[in-house]
This record gives sequence, structure tokens and C-alpha cells, in this order.
Amino acid sequence: FFGINNLFGIDYLKKNADMSGTLADHDIYSIFSEFKFRPTLNTNLEVSGRREYDNNYGNFDTGRLQINQSFFNNMIIRASIGTGYRTPTPYELYSSYGNTNLKPETSITYDLGSEFKFKEDSTNLYLGVYETRVEDIITYASSKYRQSTGNLKSNGAEIRFKTRLFDNLTTGANYTKTNAKENDGDSIKLIPKDKLILFANFNPLAKLNINTSYHLQNKAKDPKYNELPVYRSLNVNTNYLLKGNSKIFLKIENLL
Repeated sequence: FFGINNLFGIDYLKKNADMSGTLADHDIYSIFSEFKFRPTLNTNLEVSGRREYDNNYGNFDTGRLQINQSFFNNMIIRASIGTGYRTPTPYELYSSYGNTNLKPETSITYDLGSEFKFKEDSTNLYLGVYETRVEDIITYASSKYRQSTGNLKSNGAEIRFKTRLFDNLTTGANYTKTNAKENDGDSIKLIPKDKLILFANFNPLAKLNINTSYHLQNKAKDPKYNELPVYRSLNVNTNYLLKGNSKIFLKIENLL
């Protein structure tokens, strides 16, 4: 409408849980919208909003604002801010360790980054930083899930590199460094400090696509704050396009 690209949608989610003989039904109705427009020739602006009605917790409004600004022919600056929330899981509510008085967690996230394009768009480099703050944290203490008055704060940096070596071979890497702390100084559980992804996309035939990725992460803490071992995983995803609009695929995670 009026030169603005837009999207509208509705969503319905139903959850059923049976925890230790306690039955629980959870219904969520949502309506969402997204608008994309260009205030200037080199500026792209995206605004999105979502309203959810939860039969257990009432209404929640979340949104996101993102701006992309182009400079010259090979540089883009990106910035965004967004809000979110997470309702308690059925296990946190109704298990033998559960607490039916728990309320949803809320969060806000900021990020800022820049993307550079080289060699006629065959090579891309992205550099970015981000910060997330979570309030009303659900924690586990004294054999029971509880609502904390503290907060979680994580920030970090990301580097992404992608290049096309040949017409049918693209490869690259993604490295993320995360510093995540609770308000008492403890590291956030199950969040790795270092995460590296190496990937390659190969098209030996016009209809055949082979994706491989190698994941490595370390320095994550378990729920008792013990450091977990280094995690490595090699994944393969292959698909072949058949006649018309159908394809077959083979996907293997943790190949080794």
C-alpha cells in the first residue's frame, strides 16, 4: 500500500501436557504485521509488531525496528532493537519441581553491524555487536523453579565471512563471542562463550545441492555451573530437484 511492502498474519498455538498426572492446556492466539519501506534511496526501514493473547497470562505486545543504510556500492550499516518474552514451559510449571505461580520472562535486544561486499558481490564480510537483557528470570533453586528478581545480560560480537570460490562452490565461516552473566556474576547456563561454524555449499549439478557445516563451541556451563566439554558436530544436507516443484533430500546431523 502506498509504496510500502507489508505482511499481515494470524497464528494459533495449542499445547497439551500431562506432568505427573496434572493435565494442562495452553492456547495462544496471535496477530502480527510487518512493514518495509524506503524513506530515501539508500535507506531501508523495517517495522514489525505482534500481539499475543495467552489464556494463562493475558496479552503480550512485542516489536522490532531495523534500519539498513547503504554507503557507496559495497557497504551497509545495520541497526535494530527488538523486544520478546518467554512463557514458562510445562515442565517448569507442572513437574515435581514446578511452580504454577511463575510468570513469563521479558527481554530486549540491540544490535549494530556492518556488511562489506567485494569482488562483484562474490565475497561478503559482516561485523556486528549485540546486547540482550532478560528480566523476571526463571531459575532453579532449592529443588524448585522460582522467579528471580535479578536479570540476565549478554553481549558479544559476531564475524561472518562468505565467498564464492567457483561458480558451483561457496564457502565461509561464522564466529560468535558471547559474554553472558547473571546479575550475581555467574555465567549463564548452557550458553557457549565461543561458537565457530565453517560451511560449504556445493552444486555439482544444476539440480543437486550439497550443504556441509562444521560446528565447534566451548566454555558452556551445565545447570550446576560445571564447565561442559568442547562440542563438535559435522552436518550434511543434500537435496535434489525433481521435475516440477518437488525435491528429495538427505539430512545427517552429527555425521561423525
